[in-house]
Amino acid sequence: MKRAGAAGLHAGGRACSDLVRGNRGGIGGGKVLHLLRHAESTWNEATAGEHVGAHPGLVLLDAPLSARGRLQAAAIHGHAARLVPPPELVLSSPLSRALSTALAFNGSGGSGGAVPLELEPLCREQLENSCDIGRSTADLAVDAEFAALFTGGGSDTCWWGPLPGAGGDASTEATLARLRAGEMEPNAAVALRCAALLVQIARRPETSIVVVSHCMFLRALEEALGYPAREYLANAQVKTVHAPSAVLARFADIDERLDW
Repeated sequence: MKRAGAAGLHAGGRACSDLVRGNRGGIGGGKVLHLLRHAESTWNEATAGEHVGAHPGLVLLDAPLSARGRLQAAAIHGHAARLVPPPELVLSSPLSRALSTALAFNGSGGSGGAVPLELEPLCREQLENSCDIGRSTADLAVDAEFAALFTGGGSDTCWWGPLPGAGGDASTEATLARLRAGEMEPNAAVALRCAALLVQIARRPETSIVVVSHCMFLRALEEALGYPAREYLANAQVKTVHAPSAVLARFADIDERLDW
């Protein structure tokens, strides 16, 4: 169940002071991940904050932030600089609700925020409803809110799919048809995306990273790291967790043996 949370920045997980222990980067060679769920979207608003399975009859493609979500995003504007340890990188899902939240959290209306911001399709939400169908980066590049992120333009790649029964077709029309037929992205596929993301994070030089994503994906990411996710993150909630080097090394070992 996805539930819309209260406005503002919430603390979650272990205390930041416990995580840092005098080290402003990773702990014992590991990484610190600041997990941020997007602010309230028009999908959260339309479903009254409830998400019990799929809603095939509701079509809200790439659902943006709601009016309440815009207020939540404004309330956390620039809060990336307040995190401990301070982040060196922001990775964001390319879905609009996550991008808008990431830009606000990073204290910027464009790419010149406090921390470098990169789009990472692996962070997208589990594909279960129309709101999880995104826009190509070519479309995002001509959106005034996001244009500054795409100085080199974008592409027409459908990065949000495809679903298993779509025969490799990730287009909006094909994806909507499969969703209406009751299909969704399998949990195992989301787990593989989490693994691929952790492999990338392990190989990066940054030791403190913000991951701006979604309810189901962030829960799966916590579980991949070995943390039992007892509750879903609320909208605009941030939770700081440690990704131990031993855990990241296991994912790197898996990566060497798998053909993604």
